[in-house]
Amino acid sequence: MGCGRRRQWIGAAAFVAVAAATAPLTAEVAAAAPTAITVTTTVDVLDDGDGLTSLREAVALANATPGDTEIVLAHATYALSICGPGGAGPAANDAGDLNLARADALGPAVTIAGNGATVVQTCTGVAHLHDDRTTAGSSLTITDATFTGATDVLTDAVSIGTAAALTLDGVTITNNSHAPIVWEPDEGAPLTGAVVHTGPGSLTIDDSTVSATRHAAGISANGTGGTVAIHGTVVHDNDGNQIGAGIVVVERDGAATITDSTITDNGTNGLVVPDGPPLVPLVEYNTETRTRWGGVIVDGDLTARGLHVEGNVGTWNGGIAADGLQLSDSVVRRNAGGVSGGVSFGTTSLIERTTIEWNSAGAIGGGVWARLCWLPIDACPDPSIVRDSTIAANVSDIGGGMYVAGNGTFVGDLGFRLERTTVSENLAYLGAGIRATDLNHPVELDDTTIAGNHAAFWRGAPGEPVAGLSVARTILGSPDVPRLVMRRSVVAEADANIAACDLAADAAVSAGGNVDDDGTCGLDEASDLSEVDDVGLGPLADNGGPTLTRLPAPGSPLLDRAVGTCGPADQRGLPRPQGPACDTGAV
Repeated sequence: MGCGRRRQWIGAAAFVAVAAATAPLTAEVAAAAPTAITVTTTVDVLDDGDGLTSLREAVALANATPGDTEIVLAHATYALSICGPGGAGPAANDAGDLNLARADALGPAVTIAGNGATVVQTCTGVAHLHDDRTTAGSSLTITDATFTGATDVLTDAVSIGTAAALTLDGVTITNNSHAPIVWEPDEGAPLTGAVVHTGPGSLTIDDSTVSATRHAAGISANGTGGTVAIHGTVVHDNDGNQIGAGIVVVERDGAATITDSTITDNGTNGLVVPDGPPLVPLVEYNTETRTRWGGVIVDGDLTARGLHVEGNVGTWNGGIAADGLQLSDSVVRRNAGGVSGGVSFGTTSLIERTTIEWNSAGAIGGGVWARLCWLPIDACPDPSIVRDSTIAANVSDIGGGMYVAGNGTFVGDLGFRLERTTVSENLAYLGAGIRATDLNHPVELDDTTIAGNHAAFWRGAPGEPVAGLSVARTILGSPDVPRLVMRRSVVAEADANIAACDLAADAAVSAGGNVDDDGTCGLDEASDLSEVDDVGLGPLADNGGPTLTRLPAPGSPLLDRAVGTCGPADQRGLPRPQGPACDTGAV
């Protein structure tokens, strides 16, 4: 389907100055109000002579009424029960699903005011509502209604599909199903969803719930569409299409924004994700059996704030994946992916004040996969940064906490930076805390704590190098630049059989104020402290602030150790310094 950009219909005031001998007279002319169409029966009927208006008849009236319309429902249940084949074409409104279809020069706004209504689809194979209007300016707004009961639907949209700009406010879409689809690996398949939005208009969803969708995603926005804005919404227990399960935004011109929303248990398809830190990867890469991305997939820019993303599963990534990601004040927990686990992002991304924990990856980046740009790209945009966050108790084959890679050339001198961040208790067969490789620009660690990460044994003896922090030189990266710059950071408390750091020759540069506990991190500045018996870190705990941290105990060699300018606050947001000088590490 195509779709039109949502239009805010704002009454234009016309002011006419009338000449008079005394003072000018000004008159304001308001825009016409929408035509109200009140539904007066819950029975699904098409009968012009009964004196009543059904929901189906109200949609037909909206199709025939010039200008904007508002369909008004009552707090009642409306069963769609006329199940014949209907008229010709997808826009037929006389049976099956409801269809908005007009060909105005300027598309009108249609509102469905639910007032607590429930719309039940009793006909097999059809959705609840399609808006097939493609005229610029067409918009559909639905408020305070529930849509349920659609089964074995054959169209891409399982419940609501629109080619016009769409706003859902206080809407629940639950317990609907698409007909089962079997897709082949790497072949196209329909982008099915409970809500499907296509074309150039905007999609806005506020304070709504999309849940329990079988054989389809929760929300699918695809095509050359406008912005996507989702706020205060629950997306839960949706099976997924071939691309994604919870929220799928692909091939859109506009950016996506998701705020204060909960995205949980999408794409599981029967897999039980344990409630706690995983001990082994839970999902292998297999495009034949599962959706690729579990919680959220955006193939452009995503701004996300206040999200709770938990228990989602995908064969590529479990939690959140976006090309350009601005993620703040969120929790990404207990997701499982066949490639990466919690969060996957490209260049020019920023993660702030976020907890990424208990995620599982079958390959790389249990907590985070930082996908920096790759050659033959000559000039990459700005670097990606993770700050004031905690990456803990994630598991992966490589890079338990984080995997960073990309050999593209950045405009500046930096490809990736960790600032005031804690990486702890992660588990991997290779690179327990962080694994960085194939880099043309260094990873910088500023005021960061990497401690207590562990070797994994599910494939036999641990790989080499496991290490809390592993930095490699490969043929894909430049031999002329360091891979790691450490500043006021601590790397310590790895398992007894693995090193704190495993660094390729000449791969690391110390900028001072760093601490390790086994002499493997290449700390050669006068202000560094190496081979410390006990760095004196407390357990991962609530020490104030939005994330868990590891607080240096009294007498710790990390206290008052840092050099240079450490910034006005630590990971918790508390002022620095707390003593005569800043402490090494995130807090």
